Amino acid sequence: MRLMRRGKLAMSHEETARRYLAPLTPNLHHYLTPHKLANIALCELDMRTRARHARGLPYVLHLEPTNACTLRCPLCITGARDNRIPPGRLRYDDFCRLISRVRDELILVRLDGSGEPFINKRLVSMLEYVHAQGIGTVVSTNFQNSEPHEMERLVRSGLDYVIVSLDGVTQEVYEKYRVGGDIQRVYDNVEALLAARRRLGRSTPFVEWQFLEFNHNAHEVDAARSRAAAMGFDRLLVTNARPSFWQNQIASDAQRTCYWFYKAMNVAWTGDLKACCSDGLGEAYSIGNLLADEMPAVWNGPSMLALRDLFISPEPYDESVATSKCITHCPMVNAARKAEGLPEFEIPENDAPVFTDDFLEQGAEA
Repeated sequence: MRLMRRGKLAMSHEETARRYLAPLTPNLHHYLTPHKLANIALCELDMRTRARHARGLPYVLHLEPTNACTLRCPLCITGARDNRIPPGRLRYDDFCRLISRVRDELILVRLDGSGEPFINKRLVSMLEYVHAQGIGTVVSTNFQNSEPHEMERLVRSGLDYVIVSLDGVTQEVYEKYRVGGDIQRVYDNVEALLAARRRLGRSTPFVEWQFLEFNHNAHEVDAARSRAAAMGFDRLLVTNARPSFWQNQIASDAQRTCYWFYKAMNVAWTGDLKACCSDGLGEAYSIGNLLADEMPAVWNGPSMLALRDLFISPEPYDESVATSKCITHCPMVNAARKAEGLPEFEIPENDAPVFTDDFLEQGAEA
């Protein structure tokens, strides 16, 4: 196993870049052009200067193929049946049209979201299309809607990096959080994926075991480490997912501004640009629609400018963003404003449930 480490549920943009771009390193030269490098430099400068009007366009796309899922993970908006966006799947033609509008700047596309990406049966075709455009790819999956015989095509698609959500080693522990999941199906798909990679003589996709650590499964971390090594995973990432930890993590790691407004974009299956991946995909608030409007018009449109103002303007926030996740749920906004000497906002109370570290033992999975 090349790397085994512990992680955090909420990562700074530097940590995020290291995690997601590092596995692309062997092939990164295939995804870079002089234009893309110049654009990356602009994005970095825009973020460091907290520019209101961005000169660069995002070079990372987080795109949701579907928001449907067969599992009932209690901390997921879809699993908890709290997703405010109707269930649906991104059509392949719309996908290609959307990619064509943003591909010139992209170095990475992550195809997942608030649902299980393999429920969209065109997912591998999407990966093939993106790879043909000279762009790296990442997918995060629970591997409940795939079959072992599909793994060879997945390897051939050019997929660079796959994150396997597997929060336990035994069925009894695994299903406490991945409610309705079959752990043997995950193991079978991973074994078939790794076998196909060896058979084809490929080094990709980089295969990561993502283990969300709670009180109920912490005792299986050592067993996961042994099993990951035996199976041939490239990395085991143990992420502290206890509510007491992540509820304060974003604010404690607050940046001067939010990288989602400069370097990355988060797009729902509907084509709507959302503020971030922290449950934003399930919110009704939309910055703009990339199937209806050109990217530059959305990226520096009124809604995005109002969101950037949250980090740079001494004025009260614009009512147009009052229902966005940034105002209703994100502690990073006021933490960043406080650090910059800006007056803090009075954030309205939200109705999000408060979980304790032993919430699963209290029956949240029911």
